[in-house]
Amino acid sequence: MKLIGSAVFCTLSVAFRLAAQTFLPGTAPLKTQGDLAAEMVDGINEYLVRATAESVAKRSATRPDRERLKEIIGAVDPRVPFTSVGEGYTRSRQPTTLRRGTGSVR
Repeated sequence: MKLIGSAVFCTLSVAFRLAAQTFLPGTAPLKTQGDLAAEMVDGINEYLVRATAESVAKRSATRPDRERLKEIIGAVDPRVPFTSVGEGYTRSRQPTTLRRGTGSVR
């Protein structure tokens, strides 16, 4: 029984090794030398630089949309000058009256 098991194991091992040596159609083994990770990072950098330059041209086309958005959210309204924080607020650590009447907080 051990002999049959060993023979099956050896046969399967050889079959798997032979299958591992075959390549998909139109492909070849990777034989590139050098730092593949560095090449990948350089390729990504080139793509991002190119995509960023292309996006600048697209942004100028969206200018009217941006102006319309400013109007919608009120970003074009004149700014109101700051005068005070309002009654009941103070910079000191002393408590201040926040409300008057029944159950006022002190």
